[in-house]
Amino acid sequence: MVSQPSFDKQFVRDYFETLDWDKTPPAPELVLPPAERHLAKNQEGERLIRELKEKLIEKAKPLLKVLIEKLTEAEVVDIHSSFDVEKDERIEIFTLNKDLEKVCQA
Repeated sequence: MVSQPSFDKQFVRDYFETLDWDKTPPAPELVLPPAERHLAKNQEGERLIRELKEKLIEKAKPLLKVLIEKLTEAEVVDIHSSFDVEKDERIEIFTLNKDLEKVCQA
């Protein structure tokens, strides 16, 4: 008889215990959900997360472009995404054909 894999979420509870959060909703937003943080504990897991996020961003770029152009009334020239699994940081850079700072000051 093969035992069922464990779906224990203790690693999620342990992670939230490390945060400065009083446990009242809403929970803190995270770049990497606790399950991905758990997976990222080794190089293979980090590689899988990085590949998945890159594929998701590539698929989302057309929609992001439309949304940014509607919000800013500027053309999106380029979109760059980067994230750091270890630091749990993500950055999105949108290069536009207008200087929004100047447009907003006018």
